[in-house]
Amino acid sequence: MKTQREKGDVRARSAGPSWLVVATLVAALSALAVVSLRQTRQLRTLSTVSETRLAGQSWRSDALSREVARLTRQTAESTSADEKTNIASQGEPWCERAVAAYAGGVCLLQGAYIFLERQTGKPWLADDEMVQVDFTATGFVADAAGYVLTNQHVVRPWEVNQTYRDVLAAGYEGQLTELRAYFPDQPAGFDAWVAGESKEADVAVLRLELGRVQVPVLDCGAESAIRPGQTVVVLGYPTGLQSLVAAVSDDRLGPGGAPGGCGRLAETLAGKGLIAPTATRGMCGRVTDGVVVYDAATALGASGGPVIGPGGRVVAINTALLRTFGGTSFGVEIGAARELLAQVKASQAYERAGVAATY
Repeated sequence: MKTQREKGDVRARSAGPSWLVVATLVAALSALAVVSLRQTRQLRTLSTVSETRLAGQSWRSDALSREVARLTRQTAESTSADEKTNIASQGEPWCERAVAAYAGGVCLLQGAYIFLERQTGKPWLADDEMVQVDFTATGFVADAAGYVLTNQHVVRPWEVNQTYRDVLAAGYEGQLTELRAYFPDQPAGFDAWVAGESKEADVAVLRLELGRVQVPVLDCGAESAIRPGQTVVVLGYPTGLQSLVAAVSDDRLGPGGAPGGCGRLAETLAGKGLIAPTATRGMCGRVTDGVVVYDAATALGASGGPVIGPGGRVVAINTALLRTFGGTSFGVEIGAARELLAQVKASQAYERAGVAATY
């Protein structure tokens, strides 16, 4: 029979292994819990890093998209600005501004001439009456002192009028008897004097006594130039009084409609504010030997008008057209007229229409 001590040792030995198993299991579970916690933290850290990286990549992508959009807008705005600048220098806006600014300085020239025999000075008669020929043309103010530029053939119209070539051949020469300039918004005309004519080019200078009347002065600066392909605007009075009368009703001209005689009709139109140049636009086709070729429409009566190029500067004086091809007009480069004007201003020598030249 076992003693009480032996029984206690048996219980102790029996309980020893169980306690160790439990302790081992508890330790293992604790270790697993720690590992799981660490893994969870690592996973969270990795997740946070991944989210941060993804967020960073998303931010970079958004920033890149915004930068691309900004550059696209900037490029579009720059292109639009360049197009506007190009239009301002070549397209309609500068044309409109030039017409609005300079039309008031472009005058209708109305004149008359007779034929005098070279030997005796007697006038040429037809049916026992002295023949006086009326004509119209265009000029424009190039100096505030009242100097007007036009063509030489404008102040010598008998030399280009084929109707009277036989009279010239018979020993007669033309002589101006009247020359007046009519401007838009001016109720009456101004007497004009021939101040100078070029011997090399078809240009002439007139002098007006404008008094206190101010009219626009067209820019004929030294920078004036034109290249083939550029736009030109021509201001003038094609067909003269005919086009002005055609543009208004008889009611505006008063009882009886248009009065007879170029002088009276011009005064009537001026008094009613109906003097205004016609503007046509075209393209410069060629520049050679001091002549500008362009396709802006023109007609008889527009000789002497300004040909305006980009920048609003006068580049030529309208002088002729090719009858057989309506798309070809000719102008004398403004340089020749600028030189003549400088000479005239320096000499201050001018003649009144109808008085023999002294130069």
